[in-house]
Amino acid sequence: MQFNLQRPLLADKKVREALCRAINRLDLVQFEDDMAEP
Repeated sequence: MQFNLQRPLLADKKVREALCRAINRLDLVQFEDDMAEP
């Protein structure tokens, strides 16, 4: 996953780690019609 580190909230490493743990990557791949790889 990539984040815009220019945004103050996303510049915090702990916030980015929490988002990575909370987001189900397989759901994102299915949402994008399997165009991406998990």
